[in-house]
Amino acid sequence: MKNKLLILYLVLSILNIIASAIDHSVLIYITKPLLMLVLIGYFLKQAHQPTSTFKKIIVAALFFSWLGDTFLMFVENPPFIEWFFLIGLGAFLIAHLCYISAFLKIPSQETSFLKKQPWWIAVFLGFLLLNIYTLWSGIPADMKIPVVIYSCVIVLMAITCLHLKGRIPKEAFLYLFGGVLLFVLSDTCIGIKKFKYFFPFAQATIMILYLSGQLFICQGAIKIHNYINKKGNHDV
Repeated sequence: MKNKLLILYLVLSILNIIASAIDHSVLIYITKPLLMLVLIGYFLKQAHQPTSTFKKIIVAALFFSWLGDTFLMFVENPPFIEWFFLIGLGAFLIAHLCYISAFLKIPSQETSFLKKQPWWIAVFLGFLLLNIYTLWSGIPADMKIPVVIYSCVIVLMAITCLHLKGRIPKEAFLYLFGGVLLFVLSDTCIGIKKFKYFFPFAQATIMILYLSGQLFICQGAIKIHNYINKKGNHDV
């Protein structure tokens, strides 16, 4: 069952990416709402008992991602384009905050990687400023503050994930951080597509980055959940 859910997620992902590339709206509407629901099922099957707060937060992040996916499907349809975009943005904002909360909840006696090499924070802040500067002129006045807040939160998610380096098993970190970076790149591409300029196969590129990112985060979270439980931290 666990492998079947993973295969189903991969099949749905491929179909959605193809549909995005050829702009097949019916296939997009069929596949996109199913993706995060299948990934939630896969995560719950793979993350062994007992149920933990960490596990619940990851499920919440995937659920709000599902809401974001659903609302963002309608951003090309007037007359409520901006409303659908803002609601979808808000859902993903909550998803990112859930991921941040989950990352900060992981216990460890090891010194944070960012305390050892704090200059990495400047790298991500530089990326944030460059991204906002690049998009700024194309963002409508009433959306500038929401976009800036969202951009800050996704960069904060990347920073809090990097904070886990050396504090969790290496394989789990590589999955988690790789997934977060892909998620950040996906959101960056969305901003470029919406506020700056359209580039070839933009939506397909966004979905490749996003769906890969969510799967990698999920795989990392599974390994972390099982690692925490193996160490006996059932209250996390």
